[in-house]
Amino acid sequence: MRHAPSVTYPVRGSQAVVALVASVWVLGAAAAFLASFQLDGIGWRQSGLMGCVAIVGLFAWRSPPCFIRQDLTFDGQHWTLGSNTPAQGFQIAAVEVAFDLQFLLLLRLSGPGRAVRWLWLSRRAMPSRWRDLRRAVYSRAPGVPPVSSSGHAAPVDRA
Repeated sequence: MRHAPSVTYPVRGSQAVVALVASVWVLGAAAAFLASFQLDGIGWRQSGLMGCVAIVGLFAWRSPPCFIRQDLTFDGQHWTLGSNTPAQGFQIAAVEVAFDLQFLLLLRLSGPGRAVRWLWLSRRAMPSRWRDLRRAVYSRAPGVPPVSSSGHAAPVDRA
């Protein structure tokens, strides 16, 4: 297969990511709670520590990765996040796989003049398109020479 298929994949909050964030917060809250008992009496330090735990928990609960509702679209040449039309969506210059668990992907998206965005994609969001998405993510962009095992671009035969 020379080119990856066009694919539109829903980006939804992943239950696995939510569970991971919640687990890390619970461990941090437990450590803060135990540290409070190590200090003598209840004072401003303990109050400040518990306030920080509450604020971090609130931000983690309301964070965009848990509530994002967009579509990631590959038209065969370009990636777009948001709208299906490149003029309205977040134009993506490069998509890189940062972490792959076969059922869960962490993607690094970079766009012209924009900050890097990270997306967790789960097979549960649309199992019927998961393989197409994986093929598109792992395919090289049209016009980009293949990369050799040394990390350098392989010579292109122009004959």
